[in-house]
Amino acid sequence: MLKLVLSRLFFEIVEDIVALDQRLAQARQHVDASQQVVVDYLLAQVDQLRQDTLSHRQALVSVLEDTVAGDELETVIYGLLSEQLPTAVDRLHQLTQLLYQMDSRQIQSEANQVLGSLNLNRLMAGDNPGVVLMPVASREGVYLEDRHQLRHEETWAVVQDVPLLSLNNPLHWFGLTDYFMQAFSTRTVQVASLIEELQLGFELPLDMLCPLFNLRLLGPSYYAHYVLQSLKEGYQPWFWIVEPTLFQGLNRFGFVNKDLVILHQSLEKARAFVEDGTEDNDELKLSDKDREALLGIVEKIIPDILAFVEKHYQRAQLLGDRLEQGVLISAVPMMVNPSQLHDTLVQQLASDESFSMYPLLASLKESPAKPVEILNAGFLYKLEKTPLWVRYALTELDDDEAWTFFTDKILSLQNVLAKSIETARVFEVLDGQAPDGPQTRVGGPSLKTLRQTETELARL
Repeated sequence: MLKLVLSRLFFEIVEDIVALDQRLAQARQHVDASQQVVVDYLLAQVDQLRQDTLSHRQALVSVLEDTVAGDELETVIYGLLSEQLPTAVDRLHQLTQLLYQMDSRQIQSEANQVLGSLNLNRLMAGDNPGVVLMPVASREGVYLEDRHQLRHEETWAVVQDVPLLSLNNPLHWFGLTDYFMQAFSTRTVQVASLIEELQLGFELPLDMLCPLFNLRLLGPSYYAHYVLQSLKEGYQPWFWIVEPTLFQGLNRFGFVNKDLVILHQSLEKARAFVEDGTEDNDELKLSDKDREALLGIVEKIIPDILAFVEKHYQRAQLLGDRLEQGVLISAVPMMVNPSQLHDTLVQQLASDESFSMYPLLASLKESPAKPVEILNAGFLYKLEKTPLWVRYALTELDDDEAWTFFTDKILSLQNVLAKSIETARVFEVLDGQAPDGPQTRVGGPSLKTLRQTETELARL
């Protein structure tokens, strides 16, 4: 099982290096002559990082191919998880910090569509928050109370950081609601009162609920996103308490998936090889009953009408079947069995001469996919394919061929997902399913306000 974690962690790092290379290519088109030298330097550094990352292929292949065992296997895994791959991540952050000063920092419009489709304002029972997307290069974000960004209403806004390397990667947009949910968890009276009623015997940090709310809102792929980002960037606070609760949530919400089960089972084995910087806190031990109670609160606060539920998961699985063909997944295929439909039609026509077949045939119509369904389909597809892609590239191809293979897989999947989200919105409007009422407001600050917020973030 550890080989699957290593494959997926390696691919996450490759994904970030490709994103950095792509953003540098974009920056090169608009920087002035004085900055071209910096861009060329960064491109050379990215190329070196690519070579350094691929230099670990022999160690990784030895684990994937089971050519080492015993103490030697433990030594190789420890080196990969504790030294070699984290070094690549640290270097990525250093280079991204340099790029931040000259990057255009444009956020893909499809990210706005994803966030806008979630109707976050309906969670606030009339408080109507504003969410301002703003890219930052650091790995940490902050949410700010800012009444100037929403001038005409007494309300609060959440500044949601979007790491530069995630701006154009739809599979990283599962983090778009992190700081909204952190603010929501700690500032909503209903959350605090329901937690108090549980009488857990200890004070539960309210922002520990943030991942649970995200799972309920975004679907099963959030679990994989949370785990892989924690492995890559360093474990989040209370990771070893939150992760089992998230996994229990997968079962409670009907999100059964073999790749997610394998990911969960492999974590304890991975933990033995890394210094995760966390300690078991006996005061915060949660029983299965405690976890079920917390998940019940999450269900109560985010009702089915706003949540990603089992029906959406089934639709996402149908979309995933189409990704293998490399086609857009903007519409969900019919969820009825054609042979059963045929039998029903024949029976109805035989028993009722006035029967109209058109309402029944209407069930064959495809329906527009929701942005979060598209993202879940894409992430679960990537989760399944990553071990196969990594093993093939590292065992069958040389360095240049392997990197080209990875780049093609990453960019083609991102492109299909982004175009599918855009096309689904068109289908939704034409089909008369565009949501009515207020939507989560995304972006919109003036240039002056944005600069003020950037200054404030830099100061913090």
